[in-house]
Amino acid sequence: MSWLRADRVTRPGRLFGAALAVGASALLSACQVDTTVRIAVEDNGSGTVALRTVLDAEAANELGADPVAAISVDDLRNAGWEVSVRRVEGGGVQVDASKPFSNPRRLGSVIDELSGPAGPLRDWSLSVDSGFATASYRLGGTVELTGSLDQFSDAEVAAALDGFATGRSPDELAAALAAHPDGVTLRVETELPAEITAATGADRSDDEPETASARWVLGDGKPTTAHVRVDASERSQTPVVWMAGGAVAVLVAVAVALSGRGRRRRR
Repeated sequence: MSWLRADRVTRPGRLFGAALAVGASALLSACQVDTTVRIAVEDNGSGTVALRTVLDAEAANELGADPVAAISVDDLRNAGWEVSVRRVEGGGVQVDASKPFSNPRRLGSVIDELSGPAGPLRDWSLSVDSGFATASYRLGGTVELTGSLDQFSDAEVAAALDGFATGRSPDELAAALAAHPDGVTLRVETELPAEITAATGADRSDDEPETASARWVLGDGKPTTAHVRVDASERSQTPVVWMAGGAVAVLVAVAVALSGRGRRRRR
């Protein structure tokens, strides 16, 4: 079998699918490929989108003798992504890619770069509402899964995988997924700059009140449309302090004025 050619699968929107295609190709060896997409938002509405794909040792071996060198990241870097590929303890490979967005309007385009036109992450948006003493955030989008790992491939990836979208025939892939149903997973994590007040389609973290996440098993044959929405809000203490300070200043000014008036009367 011919494996993924790195120069064909590492453009923006393709690393995401290619990593999952590698996982599908390696499933007959009971490999594990886990992908996490993390969206972290700062208090001014900027933030970072990060991808982490971890291939266990068996999956990494499917990339050849030097799996790190087999994954080219030049195109991603040229598109503004910061990327690293390294071996991890146990012989696996970890791929990290991240790109900042400067304001809420830019989040959707960065997500689209990562996911690709037919990818699972669709219509993601961020809104920030800042008032005199409060700030609220709403982050949301859709995770659209067809139930088939073919979703994460395209014609060029298939050409690098013996003509099959994932490098396995449909019968081979079905047998592999039946034997190892959790072999390829996707996790989406959100981190907002305030405590989460409501979450739909994602679970709030007990340890980190600003984060929420959801996880899906890929290729299980079950089409899934998950609408994710996370709301967070905070109340700033600065206006309260300013108001208290302003009230004190007014009282002092009144006291001074009354004192001056009293002195003039005594004269």
